[in-house]
Amino acid sequence: MRLQGKVALVTAAGRGIGRGIVLALAREGADIVLNSFSEESATAVAAEVQALGRRVLAVPGDITAPENVTALVDRSIDTMGGIDILVNNVGGGAKTKAEPTHGSLADVVSSWDGTYQLTLRAPVLMSEALAPHFRARKAGRVINIGSNAGRYTGSERGLSVISTPEYAAMKTAISSYTQTLARRLGPFGVTVNCICPGVVITDAWHGNFRRVTEKFEEYRSMTPDEFFAGIAESKFPELVLPVPLGELPTVEDVAQTVVFLSLPESKHMSAQIIAVDSGQVMAR
Repeated sequence: MRLQGKVALVTAAGRGIGRGIVLALAREGADIVLNSFSEESATAVAAEVQALGRRVLAVPGDITAPENVTALVDRSIDTMGGIDILVNNVGGGAKTKAEPTHGSLADVVSSWDGTYQLTLRAPVLMSEALAPHFRARKAGRVINIGSNAGRYTGSERGLSVISTPEYAAMKTAISSYTQTLARRLGPFGVTVNCICPGVVITDAWHGNFRRVTEKFEEYRSMTPDEFFAGIAESKFPELVLPVPLGELPTVEDVAQTVVFLSLPESKHMSAQIIAVDSGQVMAR
């Protein structure tokens, strides 16, 4: 167990990539603090961690609120004795409804503000809340989960149903923040890196599939398996970039990259933007 004695805090850990990261770290011996908006999912993943024999603290709640972030960090340090690894997995589209008072810009304000809160504000708040702790310990790992959406401009179709402009903008900002934070924390022995997954089959991508089939008639006869196989075979360049390796990355691929960035072997890697995308970035 290569992470025995370490404590990792993972946000948005209730399902998909977040859950996979939690379990991969726990299998390597790390104790876990996990956050999820849903108490039910946080409790379920905590039970899986306990079954692996690791200590776990589940703290459900909304981490776009500063008071919740400070409470989460303080409780984590008090309960677990410290945090060694922060994985900022939180992110996604807006969850709030448009306010009619914003007039013709109501939908724009709702979408951009909501996506900012979840995809940029929350990871920044988590990182800044833990930065003093890492500086005092002269050690720490911050691993942001970005997206290839922030590394290239999608097609017109893709931007309409898969990677919206606001989501792409916030993920671009996370990559930039990763590098500025790495510079600030580097003198204290803290590494900061960003992983940008490509198309990973999760609930989020099943949601993309549903939106695609609702909007574009030519995809409606496809099953999810046929759709994702088509992406892997680069059949839909009008939606997503080609996949040179011909196979989509998995949750476990992303999780194992997080594990590596948590290990001593990666101690000289910082400020890096790492694509786990089967070569999609080079296919631009």
